[in-house]
Amino acid sequence: MGFATMQDTRAMRLRTLLALSALAAAPAFANVTLSPAQAEAGRDVKLVFTVPQGCNGSPTTGIAVTLPFGVIAARPMPKTDWRLTIESARLDPPVTLHGRRLESTAAQIGWDGGPLPNDLFDEFAIHAHLPDEPGELRFVVQQTCEKGQVNWSGAADSATPAPRLKLLPSVR
Repeated sequence: MGFATMQDTRAMRLRTLLALSALAAAPAFANVTLSPAQAEAGRDVKLVFTVPQGCNGSPTTGIAVTLPFGVIAARPMPKTDWRLTIESARLDPPVTLHGRRLESTAAQIGWDGGPLPNDLFDEFAIHAHLPDEPGELRFVVQQTCEKGQVNWSGAADSATPAPRLKLLPSVR
């Protein structure tokens, strides 16, 4: 092995070691995720938010999902040992959906209770109607724990990315 090759190998090992050290020093967060990752615009869909762990080892005691503009008729799935809260917003103008006139819709849905231990995961589901236009929806999720909280509202490449849903063009 020549000198240049040994030097390249050492440099690569050093870069790998530095990268692993940076990962070890990063906060121990696992993202709140949304399933499905994409859906057809203008349809009803079941949105499932997965909470994979607590806040730095502390159990989760609350989840609040802020619904993006255009998501209407949202209804949460109840969970045993969790209290539901729904904050509404007025629709101006009102909307007719499935033969019903809607003058308001859920703007934020929350679950409080649990607790959800750090070493377990859970899912929080919402059934809702999606906007008619293709694009991307960003759902801000506030995770509250016995000690601390995480605001999942950041960009996709941030330490605390907001769950996103890609809206595909309608095929009907």
